Amino acid sequence: MQAFEYSNPASVREAVGLLGARWGEVTVLAGGTDLLSLMKEHLETPRRLVNIKNIKEIGGIVKHGAEVRIGATVTLDELERNPDIRRSFPVLALAGSLAGKKKAPASAGTFPTHGPLFVGLLLGVIAILYLLQYFPALALGPIVEHFLMLNGKAF
Repeated sequence: MQAFEYSNPASVREAVGLLGARWGEVTVLAGGTDLLSLMKEHLETPRRLVNIKNIKEIGGIVKHGAEVRIGATVTLDELERNPDIRRSFPVLALAGSLAGKKKAPASAGTFPTHGPLFVGLLLGVIAILYLLQYFPALALGPIVEHFLMLNGKAF
């Protein structure tokens, strides 16, 4: 991981002052992200990290009539458990619960999605689905039977 400066502002004004003018040099840490993992893999290389989790004025979920304001530092757990969100926006509460699932550690039962095998399988599935638009599934049966007959198997 590349060395970086860490800032922990207590107000929005202080945070804005720390953000800087050049894109990519400063990254905001608000929680619920895998930013540190991306930094370890050198996919994100900010010079400064600004932690906004402790800024009270940009947190919380507030309901005003039919409108709901979701703060920038609201966690997925808060989103899932908030009664106003569950009642008014049940799909958003469900999305919060699904996004908050723990990552399964790599084992024999997991399939990594960042390697060439996954890319090859994904492209293969896309190609098959594309071809099925021109060759409907009903047309595949006779094609398979033809190849089986060529190998000496008949039905």
